Amino acid sequence: MRAAGDARWTPAPTRADADAGAGTSPPLLLLPLSLVGALLVSVAYVALLYVPPFRSRLPRDHPRTIARRAAACAVACALAPLPLLLLLLLRGLLPAPPASPARLLGLSPPRPWPAFLAPPVLALLPYLPSACAWLLHEAGSRLSRRRRRRKGLLPPPPPPPLPPARPAAAVLARDLLAAPLAEEWAFRACLLPLLVLGGVPCRLAPWIAPLFFSLAHAHHHFVPSPAAAAASASSQVGCPSRRQRAMPLLVQLSYTYAFGLYASLMFVATGSLAGATTAHSVCNGLGLPGTLPGGGRGAARGAARGAAALAAATAAGVAAMVAAMAAPGGALDAGRWFGGGLFAGL
Repeated sequence: MRAAGDARWTPAPTRADADAGAGTSPPLLLLPLSLVGALLVSVAYVALLYVPPFRSRLPRDHPRTIARRAAACAVACALAPLPLLLLLLLRGLLPAPPASPARLLGLSPPRPWPAFLAPPVLALLPYLPSACAWLLHEAGSRLSRRRRRRKGLLPPPPPPPLPPARPAAAVLARDLLAAPLAEEWAFRACLLPLLVLGGVPCRLAPWIAPLFFSLAHAHHHFVPSPAAAAASASSQVGCPSRRQRAMPLLVQLSYTYAFGLYASLMFVATGSLAGATTAHSVCNGLGLPGTLPGGGRGAARGAARGAAALAAATAAGVAAMVAAMAAPGGALDAGRWFGGGLFAGL
C-alpha cells in the first residue's frame, strides 16, 4: 500500500504475511520443497529434450528437430504446474487458493494497457543506443572508404555478396513464438508463485527464479549437437583451452540470468504473462545486446573499429532501462501503473 505523500509502491500484505501474523505461518519444510520443485521443473524442461522420443540427431535448426523439441517442451509445460498444485494442497489452499488460478499464473488479461506494452518497450532500450552507435560507425566507415577510393587509395569495390539466406519459418516460429511461450510459462508463471507460496519473500523471489532459468540454458555447452560434434571432430584446430570453453558459458549464464531477472520483475509488477512473453520474443529476435545487426557479424565489425563506443552505448541503454524501472513512478511502481502486481492481496 502507498503511504501519504509517498509515490513509491509497497506490496500489499500477502497471504503468507497474514498467516504469519495469525501464528499459522507455512511450515519450514515447504521452503525446501518449493526449491526442490523449482529444480525439478528446470531439470524436466531440459531432460525431456534428450529423451529418445524427442531426441534428434539432426542439426538444431532442422524442422524435425524443432518439431520434436516443441513436443518435449509441451510435455514439460504440462508438468510444470504440478509442484505448485502440490504446494497448494499441502498448505490447505485447495480447492480455495488465495487467488484465482488464472491470476496466480499471470493468465488474467493485462489491465491496463501498460502491462502489455511496458516490458517489450523497456527491453528495447539496451539495443537502441548500440544500434545507433553501430549505424554511425558504419556510415563513417563507408564515407571514409568512398573518399579514399576517389583518391585512388583503394581498389574498386568487390561485387556485392549474395543475400544471406533467410531463417526458415520453423526457426522463426521456435525463436519468436514457441520458446517464449514455453519458457515464460515454466520459469515465470509456474516458478514464481511456487517460490512465494513456499515462503520466499515476494521481493526476493524474482532474484531466485532466474537462477533456475539460467541453469536450464547451460546444457547447450555440455551436450553439443551432433552437427557441432562432427564439425569439431573434423576440425584441424587444437582443442580450446579451459578459459576459451568457459567464456561462452559464462556469457550465456549471465545474459539468461539478467533477462530472467528482468522478466520476473516485470511479471510480478504487471501480474500478466503477456508482457514478459512479448519481451522474450523481442530479445530472442534481436540477440545479445551490443552485437547488432546480424548477431556475431555486428560484434566482429564493432571489434575492429568502434568496439568501445558500442560497449559504452550498450551500457547506457542498460542504465536507461534500469532507471526507467527503478525510478519513483517507474515501471516497477505496480500500484500506480498495474493495479498492485501479481502477489497483491495474496
